[in-house]
Amino acid sequence: DASDAVTITGERLHDRIVSGLGQLKPETWLQLRMPSLGQRFEIDWQPIATMAGVGLVFPGMKLDGPSLFELMDAEGVYSAWGVPTVHLGLIAEIDKRGRKPKGFGEILTGGSAAPLSMIETYEKKLDVRVVHGWGMTEMSPIGTTSRLTPRELTLPVDRQIELKSLQGHRMFGVDI
Repeated sequence: DASDAVTITGERLHDRIVSGLGQLKPETWLQLRMPSLGQRFEIDWQPIATMAGVGLVFPGMKLDGPSLFELMDAEGVYSAWGVPTVHLGLIAEIDKRGRKPKGFGEILTGGSAAPLSMIETYEKKLDVRVVHGWGMTEMSPIGTTSRLTPRELTLPVDRQIELKSLQGHRMFGVDI
């Protein structure tokens, strides 16, 4: 349902815009919308992503696993962002079909704690990178992400997955 979605704009989009517009890659991302999330975030990021050649895909109200799978597969979506319930529905459809959508390589999840089992399934079974985010609408809305540091990437995989279940590191410009 629509209340389970989070507005997104792209793979590391917030990170990349802070680092510089020229670093965005022209890939395709799935934008899941949540009416209660302020329009400010959409207004801020959509034009920048589009100018950088990032494809944005809007599923509308069809946030069930089969509909998302079909759309992602047809559009070649690389990164999909949403709350855990959306990603769990997608996992169920991936299990049913025996494969992930073409080109799918990353999720960002937030809005509630990501279950460790969901992170493990995406990371270990599906080879899909998981980024757990935390924030509030007033933060535009991301405050922290669980993107691993170079040192953390040298840790055993199980420890990396455990770290990804936490809120992670603050974004540039966020004072916590």
